[in-house]
Parts: sequence; C-alpha cells; structure tokens
Amino acid sequence: MIGSSGRTCLAALAMFLAVTPPASAETDALFGDLAGTTLFYDINVGDDPSGHAKGTILRTEDGNWEVRMETKIEVEVIGGISIYSLHMSVSEIYGDGVLVGLDVDARENDQHNRMTGRMEGSQFRFTHNGKVGTGDRNLVPSTQLWRERMLQRKRVLHVIDGEMFERRVSAIGKERVSTDKGVLDLNGYTVESPDERATLWFDPDGLLYKAELERLGVTLVIQRRA
Repeated sequence: MIGSSGRTCLAALAMFLAVTPPASAETDALFGDLAGTTLFYDINVGDDPSGHAKGTILRTEDGNWEVRMETKIEVEVIGGISIYSLHMSVSEIYGDGVLVGLDVDARENDQHNRMTGRMEGSQFRFTHNGKVGTGDRNLVPSTQLWRERMLQRKRVLHVIDGEMFERRVSAIGKERVSTDKGVLDLNGYTVESPDERATLWFDPDGLLYKAELERLGVTLVIQRRA
C-alpha cells in the first residue's frame, strides 16, 4: 500500500517541509516516508469480523509527527452478549526521535480509561485516570506495534492499563504471502509482556501487515487492508 503511493507521500512531505520548521533527522527517519498516510486494519476473532482500526500519520505545525489512531472492537457470542469490547482514540506526538505527547480515551468492556502525557526534560510524565506516573525518554506506548523499527524499544507504557513494563521481542523468521499488490516477504516476531502475547508480521516497508494479539482471554487477528 505504501509502495504504490510513494510519490504521493514524498510530495506531501515536501509540502509540509515548506511550511513547517524542520524536525529532527531521527524523527523524520521514523515517519517521513508516511506523511499523510492512513493505514486500515480489519480485526477478526476466528472467522468472525469483530472490528477495525486505522492510523493516520501527520506532520504537525511545530515540525513534529502525530500518529492518530482509532480502534473499535466488539466480540459477541450467541444472543448478542458481548465478551470483549474496545473503543479507543489515541494521539501520539513524536519529536527528536521520542514520544513527546500522548492523549488516550479508551473504553474497554465496562472500564473507561483516560491518559495524557508530555515529555518534560528527560522524563515522560503522564496521568492515567487521575494517577500521576513517570517514565524515561525511550519508552513507547503499547499501541506502537505497527512500525517494525519501534520494536527495538523495550520499555512500554500501556495506554489502557496505565502501567509500565518491559517487553521481550524475538525474531521468528520470514513468511512469503501473495497479495493484490504482488508477493511480499514478511518479517515475523513474537512480542511478550507480563499480560499479553502477540505475533507480528511486517512488510518490506517495515509496516505491520498482520498480527495475532491475545488480550483478556480473546485472540484478535489483525490484517491490513490492501
């Protein structure tokens, strides 16, 4: 999807650079190839369609990058009884190669969670449901699974639970898949944390192509649209 719109992305990036201050080279390396791009994902449980997600990457007026994400998941059993639901809006701001701003509004099952965070000096300070916490400048939010190079950062802030944790990442080899855009060679990883486990597959552009994610006893199958 990104490959077919490369010239459009570069044109959009050039437009943003013309009217905004330059961001750091490290931050541009993370997001510069995705300016103005929106990624769409379908989410299934088994063979049942259960939700969708999208992420949009934008250059901000101060030269940073914003990632806006919207996720909606509804897992039901016979009779329309919900066994898992998630409605979540996330805004992540990156500058100097690190997370500098975070705003989250998430309703998981019956629990409503809000989080805000900003980089202050060498620490990231956040508030989750009124409780204040801090983390170092190398942390990433738990939503940041879709960019392969971000897996190098092991310190994670869970945007729903409000907890810090270390994740373990292991490469599991390659897989070749046929798509409407041609054949893709995917890089696979397992990602483990105290409460969750995921298997992630990334395309040659380093973008998440598909994943299996376990959360609260439900296995979500995530697939990017062509």
